[in-house]
Parts: sequence; C-alpha cells; structure tokens
Amino acid sequence: MTSYNVEIELALRENTEEITDEIIDRYEGLSAVVSTSMRGWLSVIVSVDTKTLQQAITIALGLTAWPVVTVHGMTSKEFDRRVERDIMELPELMSIPEVAAKLGTSRQAVHQRIESGSLPARRVGRAWVVPVTAL
Repeated sequence: MTSYNVEIELALRENTEEITDEIIDRYEGLSAVVSTSMRGWLSVIVSVDTKTLQQAITIALGLTAWPVVTVHGMTSKEFDRRVERDIMELPELMSIPEVAAKLGTSRQAVHQRIESGSLPARRVGRAWVVPVTAL
C-alpha cells in the first residue's frame, strides 16, 4: 500500500462552515483539509492508502457529492516535497480579527466578504486566514 494525496476542486465558490463541516464529515477517516483554491473554488485534499493512484482518485471522487472542476493526485511523499518547497513562498497571513481591525469593520462583515468571494481567504483547521496582499 502507498499513501496518496488527492486534491479535488469543487464547483463551489461559497465556503461556509456548514459546507466545510459537510465535506469533512463525508471524507471522515481520510484526513480531509478544506480551503479555497487560488482560482476561488472550494478545494478538498484527502489522504488515501491504496495500491495505485487510480484507486486513490476513484475513492476520493466516489465520496464527492458536488460537481468537480479539477482533480490532482500524487504520492504523499511527492505532495510533502511540494508543500515543503511552497512553504518558502507562503504569503504573510492575517486572522479575521486582524483583518477586521485593519479594515475598520466587524469580524462578521469580514466573514460575509469571504463567503461572497470578494475577499480571498483560506481555512486552516476551523480558522480563516487572509493573505495580506488581498487587503
């Protein structure tokens, strides 16, 4: 068995807690991570242990209840290598309270902008972060 990571971009632009929780529940046991992709789609990354990449992608897609935009798969070793490389290029991020203070608005208003897609953000665990460059 080999560990594979599969990223699925869903044809969803709205990233609410309700949708995120539903996705995480659907992929229970596969270490699902939900975020908004650089292209603005909702993205889920799962880890699947199987014999082949094709099996990993089939399993991940089989659990998807939403229309799919793209699918990327690779060994977890390659995924980790790419993440390590990309960490060096990680943009400076701000929390929702920091963004609200900087914009002179409420945290709820920041969340509304994220949900509408007018403010790019990523979900890290249960918290949202916004690239400083987006402000």
